Amino acid sequence: MTGEDFPERTEQFGNNYRPPMKAKSWISLFLGALDDFMLKVLMVAAVFSITFDMLLAHPEERSHAWIEGAAILCAVMCVATVGSFVDWKKEV
Repeated sequence: MTGEDFPERTEQFGNNYRPPMKAKSWISLFLGALDDFMLKVLMVAAVFSITFDMLLAHPEERSHAWIEGAAILCAVMCVATVGSFVDWKKEV
């Protein structure tokens, strides 16, 4: 095979060229990471924690009653950020 029959083979079998795949954006990977079931459960738990701690706390304790829920939300955001960054570096 010398390659001289390439045009005939392309005509008969078609071209096997595929356009390069586009990499996903970081934000789409981040939103995909937040779509994880366990992270959704943690976010709902954090919101309930903040809400009930603020409603049921004594007035002098309300200034720091939100900290547990905020720490859970912060941890969820850190996990989603790191996971999406690692996935994005694999895509690029």
